[in-house]
Amino acid sequence: MWRRRPELTYIGLHEKHGSDVRLGPKRISTSDPGIVPTIYGPSFSYTKSDFCIVQQTIKKSGVPPLTLFTSQDDKLHSKLCRAVSSYYSMSTLVQFKLFVDSTTTESLRQLYQPYANDNTVLDFGIWLQYYALM
Repeated sequence: MWRRRPELTYIGLHEKHGSDVRLGPKRISTSDPGIVPTIYGPSFSYTKSDFCIVQQTIKKSGVPPLTLFTSQDDKLHSKLCRAVSSYYSMSTLVQFKLFVDSTTTESLRQLYQPYANDNTVLDFGIWLQYYALM
């Protein structure tokens, strides 16, 4: 795990032991996408680990901001989700379909144009950031 590529360790563990691997007393790793609704679904009973707290920022006042990612309180998490969930609904996305389509078309044009005929390496990560900002 200390080699800066923990995903390779996890992949190896899953290849050796199967889709569910126990990593510690209160920690598992699963490679089964079918389990995601059970873990993250509306009726889940798992608590977020302290990993979320490690990712938490602190304001100048010393008080951590309330965020969806770092909240370990189920009621607070639900409240924060409800406040933004309508923005991610399909009906909202449909209203922006023309913008999404034109952004996707332009992004693909920018990606294919300079890299289509030579051996230049494409940094896809930066292009995903550009896409998200468009």
